[in-house]
Amino acid sequence: MPSFTIALLLAGLRQPVAASVMGAGWLISRVVYAVGYTDPKREDGKGRLYGAPFWLFQLGLFGMTAWSGVQMLI
Repeated sequence: MPSFTIALLLAGLRQPVAASVMGAGWLISRVVYAVGYTDPKREDGKGRLYGAPFWLFQLGLFGMTAWSGVQMLI
């Protein structure tokens, strides 16, 4: 996930604590997603929905990166 890594690094320049919290949330959500996706008990793969909030963390990091860019221009 290069887009996540770049967003985490760039957002961490201005807001390191918030970026690290978002990064930890993303990581935990991705692990839950992977475990739910590969669960042999659930053949339909719907266990991955428990980890779907990783998108919220990723979009949050994208927003923080964009805001950091706007702050640098102002």
